[in-house]
Amino acid sequence: MAETGDIILAAAWLSLSLPVYLVSLFLFYRHLTVQPIKARAPEFVVASDLVLLLWTLCLCVQRLEQDKYPCWLSLLQGFAGLVLLSTLYICRSFVLFSNFYASQVDKASTLGHSLWAGVYRRYGHPRQLLRISLALAATVMVPPVVLVFVDADIRQGQGDECSRRAADWLMFSYAVLYLGVFLYVASKLKNVWDGFKIKEELFFTAVIALFTVLLWLFFNNATEEFNDNTFAISTFCLLVGVAAVWSVSTIWPLYRAMKKSLELPAEILNPELLKEEFEPKPGETDADVLLRVLKNDKGRASFMQFLVSQLLCS
Repeated sequence: MAETGDIILAAAWLSLSLPVYLVSLFLFYRHLTVQPIKARAPEFVVASDLVLLLWTLCLCVQRLEQDKYPCWLSLLQGFAGLVLLSTLYICRSFVLFSNFYASQVDKASTLGHSLWAGVYRRYGHPRQLLRISLALAATVMVPPVVLVFVDADIRQGQGDECSRRAADWLMFSYAVLYLGVFLYVASKLKNVWDGFKIKEELFFTAVIALFTVLLWLFFNNATEEFNDNTFAISTFCLLVGVAAVWSVSTIWPLYRAMKKSLELPAEILNPELLKEEFEPKPGETDADVLLRVLKNDKGRASFMQFLVSQLLCS
């Protein structure tokens, strides 16, 4: 039977967080073409948010069904959340770096640049990378699945009474491995100009994830009796970590996008509305049209938005 503290935690968290998560995800999706959301590879952000949302539901149900919750399901949901989120965020970093790197092909004719550009043009579309990242995550999930079948305690245990120290340390190893890959990719971003603060978002996400995993490990082992019998403080740390990551990756960019939508005219946010006004006149060259655009206040603002949007996303 679930402890009273666990019931309060799960019920309160679901009632408070779910409306915020669902509304912000819906609004984020509605603003996919508005900066700074557009530059963030929003397909990956939405996919990550869905994983975070499902993970929150699983964690809360686990606390409500504490003694009946299968140990193998608890283990696999933890690994799935870690692996999927880490893979998606690493691929997001890769998209940011690759967009910048591919843009340098015209400035450098080295074989390395050309090969990279060719690979990126073939596999670098966000939806293609999303499929690749999901396939990679499925491959990385093989060891945890094997561990479930090999370890009888995990396979047959329920609630907090099963021994899963090997699984916890395997998860910690995964976290360290992913952090190492993430830091390597992040080091490649040091020369990328980032007017949308995506690098800062990824940095804060990495810091939040690292501290969350360390706190989860500490409370799961150092305060095991209190954690199991009084209050699931390790689960509380995970839920707070999810909320912090959601705020950084979804709510903050959404706030900036909605603020921009309210401040800027529709013609600036959607250049198609200005297309008819700046159609080339008979005898006009492209340079003449560009000059006419730059002399017009709305045309100039719209052109600036276009230039910014092309810096980090294609």
